[in-house]
Amino acid sequence: MGVIVVVVVVVALGAYFAVTYHPSKKVVSPPPTVTKPTVTVVSNQTITLAPPNPNELVDISWTASPDCLDPATGFYVQDEEIFNVVYQELVTWNPSNIFQVEPMLATNWTISSNYENYTFTLRQGVYFTDGEAFNATVVWFSFYRTILMGQGPGISNYARILFSYTKYFETGYAIPWGACHALAYATGNNATSATPHYAPTP
Repeated sequence: MGVIVVVVVVVALGAYFAVTYHPSKKVVSPPPTVTKPTVTVVSNQTITLAPPNPNELVDISWTASPDCLDPATGFYVQDEEIFNVVYQELVTWNPSNIFQVEPMLATNWTISSNYENYTFTLRQGVYFTDGEAFNATVVWFSFYRTILMGQGPGISNYARILFSYTKYFETGYAIPWGACHALAYATGNNATSATPHYAPTP
């Protein structure tokens, strides 16, 4: 009888604690409030991108260093900036119209009706830093040097104009038509000047 009383008391105590006992709950803080930025859209607003000083041009679009200082071999965008301040050309781009050129080292020029002959009148009184005068021989040397070097960037401007691109593509050698005709004149052998590969394309 005593055992039954003990069991009843234990069961009663268990039921009592099950009903009345509540373990402490962990208090969870609410998530922090995130303030989102407010974006205001204004319609019909004109935004002008311009330097503070209209007489000053700041170009930060290219930060790479030049790869070459020789116009016959250099062709990257960053090379052009160096070429433009170190070298001068016969003509240069018209800043008001990129489809036109204007005189630089050439004061003027004429073009034949068949577009095969260009005659440039050169500026007088122009000298290199070592005192050598600028003249037609210098221009001739500059053109021929670039062609004979056979570098793609340099000769790409003269392909089919001052030398045979077909012959260059076949052999890897670029020979100016003037040199071909000079050899033919000096040797009496017209093989190079008469061959279709070296004949100027109309």
